[in-house]
Amino acid sequence: MHEIASTVRLQHVYVKASSNPFDDRNEVDTATTALAPSLDSKACSYEARAHTFSVRSTTSTVQYSHEPYSSFQHKAAQLSVELFPGCSTKDITIERMKGGSFNRIVGITLYKPEQELPWYDMAKLRPIMAACVRGKKAHGTTPKQYILRIPRHDVHDLHYQAVLLAYLEHKIPYATPKCLSYSSGADNALGRAYMLQKRLPGKPLSQIWAKLTPEQRQSAARCIAEAVRDLHKVKSTCAGVVSLRSTVSDMENDSVKLEPVTMPRRTASVVADDLFKTTLASPQSTRDFLLSLIARQQTSAEEAGIPAFDKIWSGLTAMINTVHSQGLLPDGDPFVLYHPDFQRQNLLFTTPNPSRVLLSGIIDWDGALFAPKFMSTRSPFFLWTDECADKEAEGDALIEPSDPELRAYKRTFEDVVGQDFCKDAYCPQYIFLRRIWRFLVNGIRNEIDLFLAEEVLDEWEEKYPTFTVEDDE
Repeated sequence: MHEIASTVRLQHVYVKASSNPFDDRNEVDTATTALAPSLDSKACSYEARAHTFSVRSTTSTVQYSHEPYSSFQHKAAQLSVELFPGCSTKDITIERMKGGSFNRIVGITLYKPEQELPWYDMAKLRPIMAACVRGKKAHGTTPKQYILRIPRHDVHDLHYQAVLLAYLEHKIPYATPKCLSYSSGADNALGRAYMLQKRLPGKPLSQIWAKLTPEQRQSAARCIAEAVRDLHKVKSTCAGVVSLRSTVSDMENDSVKLEPVTMPRRTASVVADDLFKTTLASPQSTRDFLLSLIARQQTSAEEAGIPAFDKIWSGLTAMINTVHSQGLLPDGDPFVLYHPDFQRQNLLFTTPNPSRVLLSGIIDWDGALFAPKFMSTRSPFFLWTDECADKEAEGDALIEPSDPELRAYKRTFEDVVGQDFCKDAYCPQYIFLRRIWRFLVNGIRNEIDLFLAEEVLDEWEEKYPTFTVEDDE
């Protein structure tokens, strides 16, 4: 059997292959056939955009035991030659870029090789004639920019990421990364799994915020509020991740297939024979979904032979049931597309003029899924809190800033999203549920998780007395 990432052509999001790597006309085929096996040894292909920025990283070699960049860059250059037939290493520039906790990032700039054409060929004459008509010098070929994302650890969800990115292209009105090609195996010049994407324009808000004018910051606050509002509109009756069994027709007709949240995390790549055996998610209430996560975590802990922490799970169950009894988890609520890391560093902006900015891309969708509605109403309180504030400390969202400028950003958010959204964003019970989400999805696997779970339950007990948390022996 072969891995999907190297042997299954995703027919429903199949990209028409072009022999010219510079041809931007590749389009997603609208065929609605499901996944079908292919004996192609190359990685599955999609069209893509990229997402990152050019900041030096000096810690990944030590922190993640990675191969030094001095040698790794040559492998990246060789892989680029394989990915872009007709190019050589002299046509390619490799750039070290700042990565994140889950991916190492390498930038690729591709310069189009000179074509050997006769002087009278229209491909040569057209730019010269156009320059003469306009009275301006003919411009040279614009280089193409890409990135390689190399997973630091788990590579078993690359195929899910690729399908999710294809879905986002159809579903949301914002530029997102799109996958050109990927491989979850080591049969390539890198000797590692990778994903190739085009590079999106703009820079992360975290890089440019300090340099923006007050008018530009206000513009950025409005752009972010609009994005939060718009993502909240993408809904489903089911919770889970976008399934590999989803077709382009599903994506276009708002009937995308979902699979249940993976638990525990995947430890082996999905293979072609397993594809149609994957379970699809079914409609359910938010309360039932949350309680099912707890039950699955308890079963997972038992199978893994780790402490069950039954009192913690009982406390979380009581919390969910209490919120449901308060009418805050209506049984008919839909599930909403949730970006788990909607932060400054993942929001790309361009600055067309001194009074305005444009949101040019939303990146880092690893782990995105359809989650309970209250998850997507988390406010972007990084706009009106101290830059050094803990991004997990959502209680800061409720604090009214003393600084008039910060207050203006908060008012902008509230005006854009509306009163009902703000009610959910600032609801204390929902903030508690957002704090326990990490345990419901990832479990309690170490002492830090246990400490944080007990801390949440202790705070909940003080505010809504329902039970007592006791230490597990």
